[in-house]
Amino acid sequence: ATSHDLSTVKILLVEDNEFNQMVAVDTLNDIFPEVKVEVANDGQEALDKLSADNYSFVFMDIQMPGMDGYETTRRIRKMEDTLKKNIRICAMTANVTREEIDECLASGMNDYMMKPFSTETLREKVIRNAFPNES
Repeated sequence: ATSHDLSTVKILLVEDNEFNQMVAVDTLNDIFPEVKVEVANDGQEALDKLSADNYSFVFMDIQMPGMDGYETTRRIRKMEDTLKKNIRICAMTANVTREEIDECLASGMNDYMMKPFSTETLREKVIRNAFPNES
């Protein structure tokens, strides 16, 4: 239960693994049925979707073939002037080492979450990233 109006929240999930996509989307839909979730299968698809539509924030997988999450994030940061929007990005990674956290933040990500994630952690990350000025 949250006092936030989530009906306008739209999340872009950037994840190349179909099973991980299904788990994340199903969990998000269970916790926040009013939130719209769209999936990008890779970094280029994420850039295309962000150019074409307005998202509240991005959950970004780090380990993807081709353009990884770090490079995708760096390119999103370069697009922000054109989009006239600062896009919050939360890494989703199985390797939460200090080095990886530092690299996430250095590439321009705002937050990170370990996979597999708990429902409570996912709930916290959605609220924190959808309503950054309140946390």
